[in-house]
Amino acid sequence: MASSSIEAGLDLGSDTFKCVVASSEADGAISVIGTGIEQARGIKNGVICNRDEVIQSIRKVVEQAERVAGCRIDEVHVSLSPQYFKIFPAHGVARIRKGVVTPKDVNAVIEIAKTYKLSPESEFIHILPHGYEVDDHCDLTDPIGMSGIRLEVQAQAVIAQSAALRSFEECCKHAQLHVVDIYMPSLANAEALLGQNDREVGVALIDMGRDSIDLSIFKDRDMLFNMTFNMGGNDITYDIKDHLRIPYAEAEHIKTKYGAASNALSMNNETIELSPVGGHPSSRITRHKLCDIIDARLSEMLAQICEALDATLPQNFLLAGGVVLTGGCANFEGLPELVREELHLSAAVGEIKGIRGLIDVVRDPRYATATGLALCGIRQCKQHWFSQRNLSKKFGFFREWF
Repeated sequence: MASSSIEAGLDLGSDTFKCVVASSEADGAISVIGTGIEQARGIKNGVICNRDEVIQSIRKVVEQAERVAGCRIDEVHVSLSPQYFKIFPAHGVARIRKGVVTPKDVNAVIEIAKTYKLSPESEFIHILPHGYEVDDHCDLTDPIGMSGIRLEVQAQAVIAQSAALRSFEECCKHAQLHVVDIYMPSLANAEALLGQNDREVGVALIDMGRDSIDLSIFKDRDMLFNMTFNMGGNDITYDIKDHLRIPYAEAEHIKTKYGAASNALSMNNETIELSPVGGHPSSRITRHKLCDIIDARLSEMLAQICEALDATLPQNFLLAGGVVLTGGCANFEGLPELVREELHLSAAVGEIKGIRGLIDVVRDPRYATATGLALCGIRQCKQHWFSQRNLSKKFGFFREWF
């Protein structure tokens, strides 16, 4: 695979694995040329419980994408479940060695920003600068070439659980894949779904997955806040299972096929046939009842998100861009309307814009992270945040970033 023009994103979620292959065309356009989706076997609550099954699932999803793209994939940009990542403020100050800021000076101040004592179980993944200062010049996005004595950076540091990174990377290695980089999923989602205007005016990005909900706040181009909630679509499935006394698999099936975020979207006479269980005959429920169950749980989830926003954001903090929804639960009909009602913010399901190719496939919110990962690979030189693993492309003339 020609990594200079083609990149692959591999989203190792707790429910499904997704792979998206994207190419950079001669005219600068980006096309999605391959996709794959596979059940995440060997994973329970985002944790590997059967290594061989995980390796097999990775190989299967990559092979699907290879067949569609018509090329071999040897290296991937990877994301894991949000539960493995955390962010915290970071700050660094360094002397400008030759009077003019060079990439080596930026390297030095980023290194100092990383001088935070981590537990042995954690490691740095990204540094997200909010702004640089050169002497009295503040709020700089790119200080290189400026003259001065002192260079300072205000940033967010992203850390991850080392054991999880090593375990998933080893699975990729046994699937004959080289992991170029590992990304916090919210950064990949933002790359796919948020434009510069969204990030500037303020937006809440909510990724509603199977086992977790990831909330990120972006403003002035920066990610200011991130929180992961241990709840998700699987809780809705168990609610349906327990209320209707049906097997888990059937609860998941009717949730996916007939579920909606509000009972107002169902007709009073709509019914769903349930399979017979044990010695009992088949039965019917109204779609209205199913949507009531889903609505109740979604409203509870959104109430917790609302509490987190109220507790975290300063008073009068404006999210002019509202809420952008992604993840598997974003497929629920009527979810944006429910979000608007519960959070009192405008809301919409995120759309991937500005790319060509298999748009109809990656329009599904489940593909947002994998698409964003491929875009991160292609746009690496243009990103203003730094990765612990792969920064050589940031400045081609300076290879030793970390």
